[in-house]
Amino acid sequence: MLNKALADGVDLAKGLSGTTAFSQQARGEIETQLSEGLALFNDTRTRTAGQKRIEQLGQYRDVLNRIGRSSLSPDQRAALGPAIATTTARDARGWFRLAGYAPAD
Repeated sequence: MLNKALADGVDLAKGLSGTTAFSQQARGEIETQLSEGLALFNDTRTRTAGQKRIEQLGQYRDVLNRIGRSSLSPDQRAALGPAIATTTARDARGWFRLAGYAPAD
């Protein structure tokens, strides 16, 4: 279970470092939630809370995976970068709700 949480965290961190899909502020919020989740997960007394925080980030991981699988060329991704970079965490949560995902608490 710990290995999966760490692997998910590393995948998300790698994806965040190589994308403009989220604003700097949103990336900071995601990275904070990830680090807090991993810290909580590491302690058996708070493992459930840590696991919940990490699982909530799955929506962001899904977005990064979709962007990676998109048929956009690198030039197109670069051209769309400024528009995507203005997306806030609040915008992203709204989009997830519209797409049918349960809201992350």
